[in-house]
Order: sequence, then structure tokens, then C-alpha cells
Amino acid sequence: GDVRVWLVYAPRRVACRRCGVRVERVPWAPHRSRFTWDFEEMVAYLAQGTDKTQVCRLMGIGWRTVGEIIERVVNRNLDPTRLSQLRWIGIDEFSHRKGHRYISLVVDHEARRVVWAAEGKDSATPAGKRL
Repeated sequence: GDVRVWLVYAPRRVACRRCGVRVERVPWAPHRSRFTWDFEEMVAYLAQGTDKTQVCRLMGIGWRTVGEIIERVVNRNLDPTRLSQLRWIGIDEFSHRKGHRYISLVVDHEARRVVWAAEGKDSATPAGKRL
């Protein structure tokens, strides 16, 4: 909410000859993130209902940071088996932004949900992007 908490902690670092520098993982934050799990989940939740500019103002972070957090949260919560049981799908694209920028979607008609999305609108979009 509206209470700021500053956690000051220096994760331990170890220099391994074989692996290089390794940094301790902490239980309250994703690895290599400056934010807590709860903060990242809140940013992603807010991004579902408003634009990035508003999320930046509300959470006090930069535009690019919002996108990076959303990407991490989606990857964490994305079901890896979502494509394994597909039988009846639909593929469509829609325009977003000015200048005819498109997003292609693959939907599961049985479960009535989006299972994949990527920028682009031609037949190479699904083939060229990792599903």
C-alpha cells in the first residue's frame, strides 16, 4: 500500500574459480531483482488494470522497470504445460498503437483462454517466436 519499507541487506558474494561470482539468494526477492516478491506481484497486478505510466507513478519506478517486472512475473506464473493438451485452437491478430503494430494470439477454444501471444501478424510470427 502506502507504506515504504527499505530493506538494507548486502547478500553474500563468493568468487568461485569455476563458476565465477555467485550471489546469495534471499527468501524475500527473486534472484537478481532489486524488488521483493510482493512488490513485483503488485506491479503486475496494477499493470493488468492500468497503463505503464500510472504504474510508474503509483509505485515510484521507471517505465522499463515495469516491463521487466511484468516479464518476470509472467514467466514465474506461466503454466509450462499450457500447450500440451491443445486440441481446438484459434489464431488471430489485432492492431495496437498507431502505425499498424500487431499482436498475434493463439487461444484454446475449449478452455477459453489465451495460451500464447507475440508481436507481429504474419505466418512467420508463431514459427519464429518461442512458444
